[in-house]
Amino acid sequence: MNKTWLPIKVEDFDGHINDSALKLYALTFTDSACLISRTLGTSLERISKYNLTNDKLELSDELGSGIVDILKLTRGELKMQFDSFNIVTYIPFPDEKYKDQTAAINDQLANESWYLKGSQFDMKKEVLIEFKDSLEDRIVKPPLRKELNAAVIHTFENNYSDFHLRSIWGVNYFDNTNIISLSELEGNGLNSTIIITEISDSLISGYEFIDGDKSLIQLSIAKTNFDQINKFLLKEWVLKGFEEVKDEYGEYWSSFGGVEKGLKMDDLENNKISLCFNKNQLFSIKVNRDTLTHGTWRLSNSGKLIELTSRYLEDGHNLVRNHFLTMIKIDSNQMKIFRRENIESSEGEFARVKFIENYEPAIDDN
Repeated sequence: MNKTWLPIKVEDFDGHINDSALKLYALTFTDSACLISRTLGTSLERISKYNLTNDKLELSDELGSGIVDILKLTRGELKMQFDSFNIVTYIPFPDEKYKDQTAAINDQLANESWYLKGSQFDMKKEVLIEFKDSLEDRIVKPPLRKELNAAVIHTFENNYSDFHLRSIWGVNYFDNTNIISLSELEGNGLNSTIIITEISDSLISGYEFIDGDKSLIQLSIAKTNFDQINKFLLKEWVLKGFEEVKDEYGEYWSSFGGVEKGLKMDDLENNKISLCFNKNQLFSIKVNRDTLTHGTWRLSNSGKLIELTSRYLEDGHNLVRNHFLTMIKIDSNQMKIFRRENIESSEGEFARVKFIENYEPAIDDN
């Protein structure tokens, strides 16, 4: 047992896979009866004392104590039950002999977009990750604030993205191994550790364990013409046509006390909508020249997405709405985007509907 163990699967008492944060922690049992829990992708570690009696592992540190059940222990596998929803399978940490390349990996990923292949996401979809070089406004508890950066994961299908996951990422060197961690910012929808085996300027290869099985991973840099797309965007655009993207899952909800306005189908059918992006990173969406919403915008470093941020004040509380437009095509004369928008279906109630929209530059009245 006195070795380092890598988590490869978490399941509940019924055998259902649980994407728990426990997948991010490697465990080292020492000869001095200490357990070192290391947060992969960071340099953070927590040390506890342990006492193993039969199939019970008692752990204690300055924060308290607890008992974990040992369900299986062999030379090649450790299985521990933390509670009925977190039964973790471990294998011995890989015996790798790689040099420390964390600085190079960090420099390559930060502020760039990379395509991810072989992940736990739907294999039929294209996965694009925007890696940031800071946490921006993300709320992360110390001491991980100094260890992690923000990321946004987008999945594409039919050349547009309708799934955006706010995440955090980190990279570290542990036991002769370079490791990238990637996890959902809120909730446990994603907890991933990628062991890196090879890097180049445009390709990073490695593997991770998905539901206990080893899966090869490949990150390839997203080539972009960011400056040209950004230049094309800086004008007012008017809607010239659209098509609705059918969705088998409908979403309906009431508005935030009437604060947020919504589009109506008539606005699209009669081409009443205009979008304006200016060089101060401000945007506005208008209907018949009346402002529907406004805020700030940014073009993703991949050039494939525009993030819009609108802010509202209701009952003394600041409300923030972030949504993304997928850039399908743009030049000086046309813009084609995909978006999922709030459509007012009845008074005080909205439906979330998907559209592909075609725009042309507005005619200068002057």
